[in-house]
Amino acid sequence: MNESSGPSKPLRRPLTRSEQMARIRGKHTRPEVIVADILEDLAPEATFHTAIGTVHPDVVFETERLAVFIDGCFWHGCPAHYTRPRTRTDYWAAHLAANVARDIRQTRALKALGWRVARVWEHQVLEDPLEAVLEILRLRDLEEPFGQRWVATRVEACATSDTLEAWILVDLFDPTHTRELVRERTTSRPRRR
Repeated sequence: MNESSGPSKPLRRPLTRSEQMARIRGKHTRPEVIVADILEDLAPEATFHTAIGTVHPDVVFETERLAVFIDGCFWHGCPAHYTRPRTRTDYWAAHLAANVARDIRQTRALKALGWRVARVWEHQVLEDPLEAVLEILRLRDLEEPFGQRWVATRVEACATSDTLEAWILVDLFDPTHTRELVRERTTSRPRRR
């Protein structure tokens, strides 16, 4: 051993898929922490992960009865940034469908309790944190119901092309509205500031 180089560091083994998945957070994700830090100054009345019935929104405005969710692009089927995995496709398709079904159930449950529901995408927070928070505050002050919120509920490879995908989108606020589209496969990720 060369004395000038000192002791060598042990090599780290790559994490297994299970170990990687165990590191994924459900609460206090980076986008949630960013929003919380900004809201602390702009809207100190906002609370975080407060239970409303059996639902735990990411941000709650009690007085305005507004529940806000900050949805991850991959986990909740963002039409702009969802990337269909190339392995274990049946598993991931079922996982996405279950997440969207849960989002619909939570939205319905909150509306039944007289709450308004707003959803913000992870990419909105990562691309422009202040604008995302200002959008949340604008939604807080609205009396009108919100517009549509399209999410991917199913994405499949097209049999006729390696680069095309068939997308089934559903409106979370009115799940009877669906639409289909075919588009190029994308692996775009949200830009981070």
